[in-house]
Amino acid sequence: MKKVSDDEYDICKQRFHKFFPKVKPMKNDDFNIYKISIKHVRWIGDLNCMA
Repeated sequence: MKKVSDDEYDICKQRFHKFFPKVKPMKNDDFNIYKISIKHVRWIGDLNCMA
């Protein structure tokens, strides 16, 4: 998990407000956005069938 750059922060902030228009937590100075890098994904179709 890595904190996003300043350029990415502005883009993420716009997207966040697009999906959550009533929430404005970005006004707080301590609000940060992080990027998660996925290394491995395991799909589980249901409890009886694991891929």
